[in-house]
Amino acid sequence: MRRSQCRSFQITFILGLCLFVWFFVSYKWFKNSPYYKISESQFDPSISKVLSSLNSWNLRTRQDLPNQSQEAAKLKSRDNLYKNVVFERLNDIPEVKEGVLEFIQRSEQHVLVKNETGSYFIEKYGNYSSLCTDLHSDIQDLFCMTKLPYLEDVKNPCWYELGCDGKLDCDQTLRLRCLPYYHILGCAKCATTDVYNRLIQHPQIFSNNGILHKEALWWSWYKYGITNWNIKRIQTFEEYTSRFDNTAEHIQTLIQDGSKLVRKIITGDASPPDFWDFRAWPLLAQNKGPEPTILTPHIMKYIYRKPKFILILRNPTDRLYSDYYFSGYGDNPYSFHQDIVNSIWTIENCLMNHTVQHCFYSADIFAKLKSRIHFGCYVVYLKEWLKMFDRDQFYIVRTEDYADDVDKYIAEIFDFLEVGKQHI
Repeated sequence: MRRSQCRSFQITFILGLCLFVWFFVSYKWFKNSPYYKISESQFDPSISKVLSSLNSWNLRTRQDLPNQSQEAAKLKSRDNLYKNVVFERLNDIPEVKEGVLEFIQRSEQHVLVKNETGSYFIEKYGNYSSLCTDLHSDIQDLFCMTKLPYLEDVKNPCWYELGCDGKLDCDQTLRLRCLPYYHILGCAKCATTDVYNRLIQHPQIFSNNGILHKEALWWSWYKYGITNWNIKRIQTFEEYTSRFDNTAEHIQTLIQDGSKLVRKIITGDASPPDFWDFRAWPLLAQNKGPEPTILTPHIMKYIYRKPKFILILRNPTDRLYSDYYFSGYGDNPYSFHQDIVNSIWTIENCLMNHTVQHCFYSADIFAKLKSRIHFGCYVVYLKEWLKMFDRDQFYIVRTEDYADDVDKYIAEIFDFLEVGKQHI
């Protein structure tokens, strides 16, 4: 009997110890996750923090850009990073030297910079944005990336960098990389998939390697290691560009053949969350205050040459009803009514004390909502995009109009993208 009791005690002790270790490891992982950092840093429940935040919101404070002395100090600190590195300036591009930072002369106007984060042809050394803040963050600060040297004779935004991963038809030292020429920004449940699938039927428009060969989901989700409600592995800018390797491979072949089609081939990214999901703004190093100063449009403006954006917008009520069932919030009219009422109350309650930006871009508010009702406030998000890009870079159509005459609007989008006429 005693031996049996002793064995039971040992088993119980071992199981308890395993459970304790599991809880400890899970807590440490969650503590270090990006999503936890958003909630912890942005939503301190203390009264002093709330009062301080309210005072800042009332004053409409914004982070100032670095002044000249700050920028000079920043450049000086970058020079210190390179003081123990050998710099090379050569007429011919050599084989890649692992672990060495290289400055390689390509022409009088361009220099190739290579370090552990990538390699890029740039116009001159130190060609960073003044917004560059964090060179060593887990989440890439794209303002610290040198300007991409887009090829002038190629319509789609593409450039060469060192290396070849075996997937692309490239030589031993150079690899062609591409970004999308256009983005279908949204909105969700407004017929973005139908528009995209019709566009890629055009012989000059290529699909991508994202979800459904449509959605890369990088700018607002994978860049920060989040999705709709879940935490994911953080993905790099290089992983994002790999979604367009099929287009890069085709364009590389055209370049080698001397074909003029390089001035016609394009690819796109149809990721609706890019339009509205700014929840991860506290993870951007430039955002120090209670509200964001930098969002996805600001980053895209720095990275791109002149992208084109397509927006298809549906009646907000119809869009909400479709999205509610699609997203799995509920399965009957009663739950729909109750959840929408609760969602409206949550947003209105937030707006009593905070700004529209705070409430609509908040990870905390998003987690409380019983529906994605805020998507339908299109103007809130569109204003952010129009701050950074000209109106002629957007093609906007209502879902209802599109459904009435699909051929007409697809033809208009082809014109907007400057591709040849094609009957779909």
